[in-house]
Amino acid sequence: MENIFEIVNHWKKKILAKAFKYNNGFFEFPYQFTHPKLMVESVKSLPFMHHYPNEQVLKTNTLFLKGALYYFEFEEGLWVVISDCHYKTNLAFINKDQVVTKGFYNLSYISYSDKNDKKGNLNGHTMIDKIWTLYHPGEELNAYHYKDSSNLIICFSFDEHWLERNFSISKLPDNHPLKVLFSSELKYNPFIKNPVVDAQYKIEQLFLGIKSISQGESAKFLFKSRSLSLLGEFFDGITKDLTDINFSKEDKLIMIKIIDYLENNLLKDFPGINFLANYTNTSPTKVKTLFKQWFRISTLKWFRAKQMDLAMKLLKEDKIKVKDLAFTMGYNNASKFTLAFKNYHHTNPSSV
Repeated sequence: MENIFEIVNHWKKKILAKAFKYNNGFFEFPYQFTHPKLMVESVKSLPFMHHYPNEQVLKTNTLFLKGALYYFEFEEGLWVVISDCHYKTNLAFINKDQVVTKGFYNLSYISYSDKNDKKGNLNGHTMIDKIWTLYHPGEELNAYHYKDSSNLIICFSFDEHWLERNFSISKLPDNHPLKVLFSSELKYNPFIKNPVVDAQYKIEQLFLGIKSISQGESAKFLFKSRSLSLLGEFFDGITKDLTDINFSKEDKLIMIKIIDYLENNLLKDFPGINFLANYTNTSPTKVKTLFKQWFRISTLKWFRAKQMDLAMKLLKEDKIKVKDLAFTMGYNNASKFTLAFKNYHHTNPSSV
C-alpha cells in the first residue's frame, strides 16, 4: 500500500478545501474510511481537531460538536476506534474520493441518543440505538447527525489477513456461520439480536479503559484483553444464532425500523399490525411472518414483554404509579395490567 502519509497529504490538498460545505441542512466534513490509520490521519487533518498522541485521542469542542476519537492498534491488522460525540448542529461526516487501500472490515456497536424525534442515519439507514453493524471492505460510510444528538460508537477494524490468522476462514466449511458472514455479498450487515450479553455495560467499560491507556503498559494490557474478549463473545454469539446471517438485508431493515418504533413507544398501546405494515411499506402478513421467524413469538407478545421490562424499571425507580402505568401502556384497567405483570415477572407490581 502507498505510504499512508503521502495518501493523506494528497487527499488534504484535494478534499479539505471542500470542508465546512453546507448541503441540504448539514455541515459536511470529509474523511477517509477504508483503513483505520488513514481514517485517524484524515480526521486529524480537519482544522478544528486537536491531537494528543500520548493519549491516542483526537478532541474537539467547537460550534459544530464536542467530542473525542480514541484509537488503538492491538496488532498488525487489528484496530479499535471509539468515538464519543455530542452534536451542536446538524453535521455529516462524508467519504470523499475514497482511496483504494487494503480492505478492512469494520464491526461497530452504536449507542445513540437524541433529544428530538429526528434520528440521524448511516448510509441512508435510520440510526438505531444499541445495535451491532458489520461493514465489508470497500463500503463507504456517510453518517448524518442531527443537532442535540449524541453517540458512543466502538469500531473494531480488522483486515482479511487478521481474520484468516485467527479464524482460518478459508478452511471452514461453506455453511459455517462465519464463512457465510464474511463471504456475504452484503456490504452492510446490521444485527438485530445482540450476540453479546450486557453489551452496553461492556462497551462503556472499554470506553473507560481506552481513556486510561496512557497510564502505562498494565492499562494497555487490560484494555486489550477486554477488547479481545468482547470480540470473541460477538463471534461466538453469531455462530450460535444463524438468524442474523440468514435473513436478507431488506428484511433486516424492515425489522430494525419496526423494533425502533416499538421500543420508542412502549408507553403507549400496541399500534397494530396494519400500522406497522404501513409504517414500513410492507404487508401485515410480512410483519407477522418476520417476527415469528425472528423471535419465535408474535409481534404483540414481543411488545408486551418489552413493556413489562420497562414497567419493572419504572416501578423500581418509583417514577410512576401502577394505575397510571397501566393506562399509558394501553390496559383497560389496573387489574389487567397487574395480572400481565405477575404472569411475566412472577410478582405483583405493588410489591416492587
